[in-house]
Amino acid sequence: DPLLPLPPATLRPGGAFLLAYQLQDTLGAGAFGTVVAARRRADGARVVAKVWRSVAAADAAAAASEAAVLAALSSTCPYVVRHEAAYVEEGRVVLVMEAAPSGDLGAHLRSRPQRRLPERHALTVLAQVLAALRASHARGVVHRDVKAGNVLLFPGGAPTLSPDPDPPPRVKLADFGLACRAGAGAAVA
Repeated sequence: DPLLPLPPATLRPGGAFLLAYQLQDTLGAGAFGTVVAARRRADGARVVAKVWRSVAAADAAAAASEAAVLAALSSTCPYVVRHEAAYVEEGRVVLVMEAAPSGDLGAHLRSRPQRRLPERHALTVLAQVLAALRASHARGVVHRDVKAGNVLLFPGGAPTLSPDPDPPPRVKLADFGLACRAGAGAAVA
């Protein structure tokens, strides 16, 4: 089963997150918690921490499921945001993921004239998102929250067949917090 619960060692005991990461700015908030920019203390790398509002049994199980989904998918699909770690910290579950230095597609679109991408960029973004969904569905996981704000942008541009002075963006799908098993209505995260 691709959505087995995380091994107990994956949810590290309180205190470990703040020893490993330095919190920075709040990036946003959603139904389940807050997303915060952080730096890995060991090497200064930027990451993002999704801090769940509570560690009630149901929330902890959902957070563990989301971490398991991200870990499984990001290890095999380059179009899913990379999972780094999961912690139980100060009564909350914290999921650590790679940072998207270029922001999300929603903000990018809002900053563009006419709020749209050139057609070839849109097609490339769509192909990357569909590849992430294909990988997700192959593991029996339905995302259920695909939107521009959950499509993260990364520098370097998507691979193209020839040199391109204006390459389409490289993207990864994020936020599997509402995901469910295919054919089931119950959320897995």
